[in-house]
Amino acid sequence: MQAAHNEAVVTGQFNITGMIEPWIKQYHYPVLNVMQYSEYYTILVNVSIHNTPEARWIPVTYTTQPDINFNTLVGRLLQPPVSYLQFGFNANYSADDWIIFNIQQIGYYRVNYDDKSWTRIARFLSSENYAEIHVLNRAQIIDDAFHFMMSGKINSSIFWELTSYLSQETDYVAWYPMLKVIERMSYIYPFPESQQFKIKEMVLSRLVPLLRKIGYKECHPDENNEECPKEENHLLKSLRQEAAKWACVFGDVDCRREANAKLRSHLLNLAIDYSLPWWRKWTFCHGLLTADNVTINKVYDLSLIHI
Repeated sequence: MQAAHNEAVVTGQFNITGMIEPWIKQYHYPVLNVMQYSEYYTILVNVSIHNTPEARWIPVTYTTQPDINFNTLVGRLLQPPVSYLQFGFNANYSADDWIIFNIQQIGYYRVNYDDKSWTRIARFLSSENYAEIHVLNRAQIIDDAFHFMMSGKINSSIFWELTSYLSQETDYVAWYPMLKVIERMSYIYPFPESQQFKIKEMVLSRLVPLLRKIGYKECHPDENNEECPKEENHLLKSLRQEAAKWACVFGDVDCRREANAKLRSHLLNLAIDYSLPWWRKWTFCHGLLTADNVTINKVYDLSLIHI
């Protein structure tokens, strides 16, 4: 890289080893702190870097709501010894518009916005235009917000406001950070019932609308059924499995009813088994939660055959 740079016709010189070395030696990622405010009809955005004991070169890329572009990397390089940048916006940029940094997560750093900026992003995500924000940034926003909530940097209400848009999201990539959050929250059972109820309610308010959209049905390749989608990508299948798993774990009645129906259907058609291996644990474990004695006895008899 250094040799190529030396041969290139560019203005200015810098040492690539010196640029990369701090990233190799340090364990922690930097945190970009964003503050937005108005002054003399201009929107100013201050960016400062924290959590980095040694100076690093950081690509600060961004896009704004009036000029959304998540494909062209516009920004500046935060280079030592500078740890602070200021961006000014006027004309068609208003104080109610959002600005998002780290386009498509090109940089290895988290971004923490001020409360009003988080709220602006949450408001846009909750609109029908949420997909205009790149899916990698939608995922990053949730992942960063959860991290900052757990470290006490932002209020929990901001995190829940940001994730409320997931009720209309069907992309596995955007959902992935929230699925890991739900997995972590599944350890809430030792806590008081009042805390359990609130968290379950928040989680299910995101999962249930998703399952209503994508359904519980994943068809066996040999199954000839009009309800079977002709083609589904594997990420959507993975999202369905995860959503169904956690909806049942968190006690959704419809989810457990679906599992029970699949279990009964499976037991009635053992000769022609269209159940998929990766759904069987969900079908049996959650289907038995609401099973009657007849179904329980059938499962028991089946288990004796396969012992």
